[in-house]
Amino acid sequence: YRKFAKTVFKMMNWWAKQGIDGFRMTLFLTSKPDGLPDGPQAPNAPYGDGGSLVANGKHEHEYLREIESASLK
Repeated sequence: YRKFAKTVFKMMNWWAKQGIDGFRMTLFLTSKPDGLPDGPQAPNAPYGDGGSLVANGKHEHEYLREIESASLK
């Protein structure tokens, strides 16, 4: 995670220096539960739906605060 986060922060800072006003994060699914469980699978569906496992994850606000402190000043 650390290496990925540093790369994202570097990219965000680069864009900020170009003069953009902000970033739109319409889909922020970053915090899967420990153990990486599969999502529920509907009858006859080929795959499970993990949306309910990753949306509003327990670390989401922590990650957003980290983005703000590292990139959006």
